Amino acid sequence: MQFIDVFKAKYEQLMEDDIDAGLKYCIDSLEDSENADILVYLGDALMANEDFEEASQTISRGIELNCTNKVFAYSLKGEALFYLEKYTESRSAFKEVIKNKENSFFAIVYIVDIDIAEGKYLDGINRINIILNSKTLNNKDTAFMETKKGWIMFKYLEKQEEAFILFKESLNKDRDCGTAYIGLGSYYLYKEEYIEAINSYEKALELDEGYDIVYKGLETAKEKANGKRG
Repeated sequence: MQFIDVFKAKYEQLMEDDIDAGLKYCIDSLEDSENADILVYLGDALMANEDFEEASQTISRGIELNCTNKVFAYSLKGEALFYLEKYTESRSAFKEVIKNKENSFFAIVYIVDIDIAEGKYLDGINRINIILNSKTLNNKDTAFMETKKGWIMFKYLEKQEEAFILFKESLNKDRDCGTAYIGLGSYYLYKEEYIEAINSYEKALELDEGYDIVYKGLETAKEKANGKRG
């Protein structure tokens, strides 16, 4: 087993229990040499600590020193830059991922999120259509992308009925697609169908989609439903 494989196994074990322990392990391992691959894992640990600026710089150093797994490194760098709202740089990093792994689901999802953040909604939809038409995704990932397309239509393009169809189609492919239930909850709330909204949001919570939009939507739907009964 190569050194980096031994390092990675211990690093992943430490990170499961204690981020600080994983971070310290990376720093200690770098004392002997500035190993490019360890720098990338240090960046990963810094991201887990939400130190995205330092993570981005550390991963960049690993890339400069010719780290082994470029896809992993650029994926991490793109993610760190995304959270820093440096969307142009983040997009560039994810494009490097796609150069090496054309249909990288991870990279494409983030690039679509960048499209959304920059208000390029049609670009995001076109990007989703391309990967859906490639027929390279499994049912779970297809459902996720269809839901993301539906959300763009619902929230930004005022195409609520088309979005509703996509949310339902997503669930035909994956009954456990939590984001589709969030979409349905938002749609039913918009349509003032409060019981259906409540059921959808509660299903999303059952699937661990504990986002603010779910709790707020559920609270609003319950208030409106009680108001209707009154």
